[in-house]
Amino acid sequence: MSAQYETREIALNKLVLWEGNVRKTGADSGIEELAASIKAHGLLNPLTIQSGAKGTFVVIAGGRRLAALKMLAKMGDIEKTAAIPCRMPMDNVDSAELSLAENVVRVAMHPADQFETWRDLVDNGQTVPQIAARFGVSETVVRKRLSLGKVSPVILEAYRQGETDLEALQAFTVTDDRDVQESVWAGLSGWQKSDARTIRQMLTQGDVPTHDRRVRFVGLDAYEAAGGSVKRDLFAAEGGGYCTDVPLLDRLFHEKLQSMADTIRAEGWKWAEGRVSFGWEDRQAFEQADPEARDEALENELEELESICADLAYSSGDGDLERYNAAEQRIAEIEEMPEIWSDAVKASSGVIITVDHQGEAVMEFGLIRAEDAPAFEEIDTEAPVETPKGPASLPASLIEDLTAHKTAALRIELARSPDVALAAVVHAIALSAFYADRVKGLKTVMVVRSLERSLKGYETVAAVVALEAERERIGELLPGNASDLWEWCLSASRDDLMDVLAVAAAYGVDTVVTKTEQNRSGVAFGAALAKALDLNMANWYSPSADGYFGRISKTMILSDLEAARGAPGAPGWEKLKKTELAILAEREVSETDWLPELLR
Repeated sequence: MSAQYETREIALNKLVLWEGNVRKTGADSGIEELAASIKAHGLLNPLTIQSGAKGTFVVIAGGRRLAALKMLAKMGDIEKTAAIPCRMPMDNVDSAELSLAENVVRVAMHPADQFETWRDLVDNGQTVPQIAARFGVSETVVRKRLSLGKVSPVILEAYRQGETDLEALQAFTVTDDRDVQESVWAGLSGWQKSDARTIRQMLTQGDVPTHDRRVRFVGLDAYEAAGGSVKRDLFAAEGGGYCTDVPLLDRLFHEKLQSMADTIRAEGWKWAEGRVSFGWEDRQAFEQADPEARDEALENELEELESICADLAYSSGDGDLERYNAAEQRIAEIEEMPEIWSDAVKASSGVIITVDHQGEAVMEFGLIRAEDAPAFEEIDTEAPVETPKGPASLPASLIEDLTAHKTAALRIELARSPDVALAAVVHAIALSAFYADRVKGLKTVMVVRSLERSLKGYETVAAVVALEAERERIGELLPGNASDLWEWCLSASRDDLMDVLAVAAAYGVDTVVTKTEQNRSGVAFGAALAKALDLNMANWYSPSADGYFGRISKTMILSDLEAARGAPGAPGWEKLKKTELAILAEREVSETDWLPELLR
C-alpha cells in the first residue's frame, strides 16, 4: 500500500536539512542553476518533510531545492519566512526509504531533450541572455547547448539511442548545414560514429583552422571584413573555428606579404620576395652577405653570456637560475638589436619574407642570388669569414650538433646501401677527375671528418653505434695486415667488395656545419644523398630536453610544440620555466615524428 501525504506550507526558516539524506555525491553541484530556475519558474516539486525538534521540520527529500531556496533568501530574492510547499507522510514511513525512492525512481531528462527544448525557447522569441538568466548558466553555455539542438534530428536520435556520444555530437556543430551533417553521418561506420576528430575532419575538409599561421598573419578580423566566412567551433579548447574561403585567405596572405616586400624594397634593397616557406635547403641557392659587424665589446659579451647559459642550463639553485634568466634576457636584447646593412650590400642582395607558426613575419636579409654574386664580390672583397646561418636564432653549436646527427644517420644508411654507395664514390672520383678545374672550392664526399667533437654523447648516438657494428662486421672479412689488402681486393667477390665499399664510403659523408665552416657543397650533397636513401631522420634522432629544447629560446620551444602537435599549446605552458618547458616539450614531441627543420 502506497504512502499517504499531507500537503502543507512551511516557513523557509523552519526547514532544516536531514543529515541522513541518501544523496551524498553531487549534492552541492548546480545549486546556482537550480536557484535561478526556481526564481524564474517557481518551485515545481514540493519538499518532502518530517517533524523535527523545537518546531522545525526536517527535509528528507529535496535537499538541493532547500539549498537553492536558502540561497535566494540570502540574495534577497525571497523572504526568509517565505511559505514553501511541502508534503508530509501521514503514515509511519522510514525516512531513508523515502529519500532513496525519490533519488532512485527519478529519471533525468536526456541531454538531447534539453538541447531541443532550449532551441524551441529561442524559436519562440526568448533571447540567449534571458535563457541564461532564467536557468542560472552563462551565455556561452546557452550558445553551446543551442548549437547542439540544431544538429540534425537523425543524429540527435542516434545520440538518444546510444549510437554516438556527446563529444562526437559536439563535433557536428561546426556546421549548421544538416544535409552535410547527415551526409557525413551516413559515411561513418563502427567506431568512427563516436570519433570526434574524424567527424571534424570530414566536416571541415578543405577548410583552414583559425590557428593556422596564414590566418594569424592576415588576422581573422581582416579575413571576415573581406567577406570570408568562418565555421565556429564552440567546443574547441581555444574557441576556434575554420575559414571556409581558402582562395580569399591565400590572396590576403600573399597580398600582405607583397606589401611588406614593397616596403622593404623601398629601403634600398635590390629585391624583396614573400614566400610561403623558406627552408634550410632553399637557402643553399643563395650566398649570404654579412651585416656590419657588431661592436667587438658586444660580441665578446654575447659569447660570454652564451657560455654562462650553457653552464647553468640544468642547474636547480635559485642563484644559478637568476643568473641564467638574466643572461638569457641580455642575449635576447643583443640579438634583437637591428642589424645594420651598408648601402652597397643592399644594392646587390635582397630579402625573403616568410611566416612562422605563430603568424609572425620572419625576414632573411642579405641573400645574394647566383647572378648577383660576381657584382657582390667586387664590393665585398674584404668581408670577414661568413658565419653559417641555420633556421632563425639556432645557436651555432646546436646547428653543428644537428647536422652531425644527420651526417651520422646518412653514414649508417649509406653503409647498408651498397648500390647508392657505389654511385657516391663514382660521383666523388668523377668530380675530382673531370670537374676540378670548373668548380670553385670543390669538396667531395670522400673527405673524412670525425664526428666525435661535433656530436654530444658521441659514443651513445644510435647511428654511430650502428655504424661501428657494421664496421666490425665488415672488418672480419678483411686481412689483418694492410699489405695484404690489395691481393684480397683482387680475389674478393663482387658482393664483398660492394659491402666494403659501402662502409668505407659512409665514413666520408660530411654534412656538418660549424661556426666557421658553412660546408655548402657537403650540405647540398647530403640533401641529394638523403633523397636517394629515402632517409627518415626520425629513425635516428628524437629531440630531447638536453640535446635540443634546452638549447633554444622559450619562444622557439613553444613554436616547435605547436608545429609538432598541429594545435596551439596550453595557456599555462608560457608560464613554465625554460627547463620545465624543455622537459615537457621532449615528452609531447616523443609521441610524434616531428623533427627540427634542419633534419626534415
